[in-house]
Amino acid sequence: MLSDEEIFNLIAEKLPKKNILTILDVGCGDASFSVLFAKKLNAKVYGIDALQFMVNIGIENVYKHGLSELVSCLHQNAESLKFDNNYFDVVVAVRVFHELIQPSRAVEEIYRVLKSDGLFVIVDWDKNANTGVPEHYYSIEEIADYLKEKFSIFEVYQKNDLNFIFAKPKHKSDQLN
Repeated sequence: MLSDEEIFNLIAEKLPKKNILTILDVGCGDASFSVLFAKKLNAKVYGIDALQFMVNIGIENVYKHGLSELVSCLHQNAESLKFDNNYFDVVVAVRVFHELIQPSRAVEEIYRVLKSDGLFVIVDWDKNANTGVPEHYYSIEEIADYLKEKFSIFEVYQKNDLNFIFAKPKHKSDQLN
């Protein structure tokens, strides 16, 4: 199994070379990825989770690392984001896509809050992964199907039962600005 640091490094390799100012960490849980992104990229990170107790754990973790100036953990769900249009440079969803109640709605919301030159990264267990947890995991093709209307996928691969999907928003209408 890949460590959080290894997953971060695989994501970081594909990040745009421009200065990344804002990152949305969907399903942040204990905020471990939010902390990594803030530490290594010096970016403002907003971690969201649908479960308040996970947000509380994330806040404690952020405080423990002394990153409360850079990381905010918020109680939100991906299907109804409370952020302005075109706000984020990068949106990451690590080991959470299978948890989304309405993946199509979440993808629409992520598209809305992502800048036109932004990057959406999904890392999640493959449909055939043996995680020991009875969840509905998606194949790469199924995730791509959710993304096809709003995003152009530019790289996909699998490593240790995890699917990595990197996508950019398709042409965004001026109505979203």
